[in-house]
Amino acid sequence: MKLERSNIQYPLWRKKVDSSLFNKLDTPIPNWLAKVWSINEIFGEGTSRKDPEAEVRITLAKANYKGWVRYAKYQAKDTTYKLFLSKEFADKLKDVFIMSFLRSLEHKLRGKEDQEQRRREPRYKNGVEEDIPFWEFLDIEFDKKRKVFKCTAHYFQKPIFPELFKRIVRSHLLKEIENELLDKGSFKFIKEDWMPRIDAKKYLERRNIIYYLIDTQNKLLYIGESDATKRLTQPRKGIPHWNYFRVDLLPEWLTKSQRMELERLVIRSFASVLPNLKNINTMKIAEYRLVNLKIDR
Repeated sequence: MKLERSNIQYPLWRKKVDSSLFNKLDTPIPNWLAKVWSINEIFGEGTSRKDPEAEVRITLAKANYKGWVRYAKYQAKDTTYKLFLSKEFADKLKDVFIMSFLRSLEHKLRGKEDQEQRRREPRYKNGVEEDIPFWEFLDIEFDKKRKVFKCTAHYFQKPIFPELFKRIVRSHLLKEIENELLDKGSFKFIKEDWMPRIDAKKYLERRNIIYYLIDTQNKLLYIGESDATKRLTQPRKGIPHWNYFRVDLLPEWLTKSQRMELERLVIRSFASVLPNLKNINTMKIAEYRLVNLKIDR
C-alpha cells in the first residue's frame, strides 16, 4: 500500500486525474481552495492569458512548464478561477498517467461508436470508470510567493507492461485516434520529437512521411521523404554517421507527388537559413549544413 507523503511544503490539493487535463488543458480551482491559496489577491479578476500577471510556473518530476491562472466568473457555481496548462505539460501528464489517458480515449471511442451506429441504447451499460475501475491523483501545491504550482504524481496506476504502454502512448497511431476524437480534421500533420538512431529499427511502420536525419558530431542535416518508415534504416551517402532522426507524418491520402512537393518546400526553406551544397543565399542562423543535393532555386 502506498504510504502518505511527508514532504509537503504548501497547502495541498489532491486532484483526481480526468480527461480535462489531457484534452481541455485546464482545471477549475474550487472556491474553497482559491481562498486557501489567496488566488484572488494574487491574480485579481483579469480574464486574458496574455496578461503577464497571469503566467505561473508548473513543476513536475524536476521539469518546468508554463501555466496561467485566470478569472472565470461564469464557469460554475463553486469555481471562479481556472488553472490553464501548456500543451507540453499535458503531454507529460499522458506519459505519467498512462492508464487515465488511455481510459479517457476509450470513453470517447465508446461515444463515437454509438453515435456512428445510431444506437438508441448505448452499447456499454456502465460508465467507463465502472468498467475499468482505478483512481489516479495529481498532488498540487501552490507556492504563492513564487507563483509556482508544484505537482507530484504520488498515486498512479502502474500499467502491466510499462514500456509497451509508453510506446503506445507516444505512437502515431494513438495520436491519429486522438486527433480524430478531438475533431481536428483529416488534413493533420503529426510531428514527432527527435529520437536516437537506435530507435529507427523499432519505429512503427507508417506510410507518407517527411523525415530528418541529423549528425550532431559533424553538424549535418538531411531531409527526405518516403512512403515507408523503413527508409530510415537505409544508408545515406551524404550523412552516413547521423545519430538522431525525427519524422513528420502526413495524411495517408496524400499522393506521392503531393508528398514530394512538400519535401521540396521544406528543403528549400531550410536552405534559406542553413549553409548548403547548392550555394543558395542563406541567413546562416546556425552552424549546421544542409547536405541535400536536390534543392529548388
